[in-house]
Amino acid sequence: MLLLHLTWMVLPLYTQVMEKSPSRWWDLPSAALFMLSILISTWRLTITDWTDHLGYVTNLAAAAAILGLALGASRFGKRGVSWLALGYTLVFIPRQLIAFYDRDIYLGERLASTGGRLLVSIGEFAGDKPVQDPLFFITLIGILYWFIALASGYQLARHNNMLAAILPAGLTMLVIHQADQSPAERLWIIA
Repeated sequence: MLLLHLTWMVLPLYTQVMEKSPSRWWDLPSAALFMLSILISTWRLTITDWTDHLGYVTNLAAAAAILGLALGASRFGKRGVSWLALGYTLVFIPRQLIAFYDRDIYLGERLASTGGRLLVSIGEFAGDKPVQDPLFFITLIGILYWFIALASGYQLARHNNMLAAILPAGLTMLVIHQADQSPAERLWIIA
């Protein structure tokens, strides 16, 4: 009886709070399908074998998709979400890039080596020379997938925008499929 009485007292307060608070959309099956679409898109990249260690891109995209869904479902405003996304970006991307090195190596040395490799690669790219280091490609495609998954997850959880959640990863997958040397035998992934 006491529980019923407390429920009737709290329910009007709860509905008033819910009416005033910004609504957030959350649907577990949609979030799971979104995660699957991001993973399929990155797997399409991985099976191209354009370079070694493309699995790091899948890790980045999965982390960004989860982060985007979490930020979209959160109560933070646009400014707070932007700062959190920037902070996570500055931590996750370098963290994934230093995974090339053995964990026994000091963190500062791994960061310095990764930065040096990227600077040399950027110099080669700017000098119109072929870039030999696979880290450059992994960094570029990893950043692309990071922002696609982060923004798409945010759009899905915050605004229920299915088109903005699925279209970027789908278009990226189509571009990768078109650029792949053997697209006919891997057409089943597009389906």
